[in-house]
Amino acid sequence: MKSYIDKFNDDSPLLKLKEYENNLTTEQKKDLTPHFSEYNLNPNEDTLLMNKTEYKEKVKYIQKSIGKLNYLRTRGRLDLKFAVSKIARFALYPHVKVIKAVDRLIKCTYVKRDLNVVMKREKKQPDEITVITDASLGSEYDVKSRIGGIIWFGNTFMFGFSNKSSIVCDSSAECELDALNKGEKLALHLKFKLEKLFKKNFKINIITDSKPVIEWLKITIYWR
Repeated sequence: MKSYIDKFNDDSPLLKLKEYENNLTTEQKKDLTPHFSEYNLNPNEDTLLMNKTEYKEKVKYIQKSIGKLNYLRTRGRLDLKFAVSKIARFALYPHVKVIKAVDRLIKCTYVKRDLNVVMKREKKQPDEITVITDASLGSEYDVKSRIGGIIWFGNTFMFGFSNKSSIVCDSSAECELDALNKGEKLALHLKFKLEKLFKKNFKINIITDSKPVIEWLKITIYWR
């Protein structure tokens, strides 16, 4: 993966990533994160002042960059998942803020190319699936919310997601439930596959910081 990221500088010479890295202080490298501040970009508010040729070139640059970052995201760079999925919504909207966010993601990835995730095989087969979900109300430009979650099988990471909500939520509890709904479906699918493979039952644990969701789960479990 590191050798793949090293090629970013060759493929994107305009970014001058090596010079960028050398000019960073130690403290700046610590603070560099893949997240950007302009979360609420709205493609319906601003007019793009550029000709068709410039538009096509910038869209191609954004799409090519997102493609590289998506590959890294699926190869263990979980720190990029939220930011990449967020900026991918603006692939056809080459606003200066979008270009800036893409550049920051690539620069962050390049500077922190030594990061990796190490997965170790468990000595004892786990018997629990853990789902952790969270959500952010109305953080998308179309008033939809951002939902996310991760699914673990024992101490092994299985899957993670960060998407916009499938519905327009009216409250934080509602978007938390939407996140839980998606996470639960993924966990149940994993449970079905594991039980079919190992011929035994697996328990699902759900972790959330939303009190209304916990109360709803208690009622649902009671009626089951």
